[in-house]
Amino acid sequence: MLTILIPVFNEENNIELIVEELKKIKIEKEYEILFVDDGSSDKTFQRIQNLSIKNKYIKCISFSRNFGHQIAINAGIDFINSDIAIIMDGDLQHPPNLIPKMLNEYDKGYNIVQMVKSNQGNRNPLIKFLSFFYYKIFAYLAGFEHSQHISDFRLIDQKVINELKKIKEKNVFYRGLVNWVGFNYKEINYQVLERRNDKSKYNFIALSKLGYLGIIGFTNIIVKIFFITGITTIFVSLLCFFLMDSMKVSFLLISLFSGINFVFFGMTGLYLNNILQEVRGRPNYIINKKIL
Repeated sequence: MLTILIPVFNEENNIELIVEELKKIKIEKEYEILFVDDGSSDKTFQRIQNLSIKNKYIKCISFSRNFGHQIAINAGIDFINSDIAIIMDGDLQHPPNLIPKMLNEYDKGYNIVQMVKSNQGNRNPLIKFLSFFYYKIFAYLAGFEHSQHISDFRLIDQKVINELKKIKEKNVFYRGLVNWVGFNYKEINYQVLERRNDKSKYNFIALSKLGYLGIIGFTNIIVKIFFITGITTIFVSLLCFFLMDSMKVSFLLISLFSGINFVFFGMTGLYLNNILQEVRGRPNYIINKKIL
């Protein structure tokens, strides 16, 4: 059994399109489509509901509000009972016609088939550069290899699904977690398609939050920066004390260190906030409606 997991948020104009595209594909396995409606304010859920009446293999979980793309994937994984899952976006930028190729790699023994963007579509050049730089740094700091332009378009088998279900983190980052669990891993390049309708929901702020989750969840680089900066500032202070006018140096260093302290207090606050969210014990999501 195959589950095609599709997180959606305000995609009312794409629901019928993606179902039609999936119908065109020759998928030799029995499959279901599981939409996760991430608190849409348009008619996304109604469109899915209408399709499910005629097509019993179309299912849906609808949140009480918008909890975020990664949490939508989290919910979908919690409800998957299939041997295989393919996760893809609902905006048709992830080509559905690549599903048979992904299944072919699964048949060869790969537990994870990760799709990697050959291009980034019509993204802002600055965002393209920052994305390139971020994944370079992330791969180095996290300690495992993956390509720079991975996306949430992937196949995972039951072994991976079961391990991901055990992870109860509040701030999940599946682009890291899927690689972290291990198992046989394969990457396939693909061309990002143009969105059929509306604009991308991943703006700069959303991408920044996603990047933050990766850094906080998989590295301790910020703590290391604290330590290295502390040692460096002590050394510089002692050096300046012996080589320069003490009054001028004192004023300069107080201003500099005050700024550094505020930055570090802010970074420490991010870690503490992350810990607070984990220990509160609130659910990652709240389901309003189901079609299962």
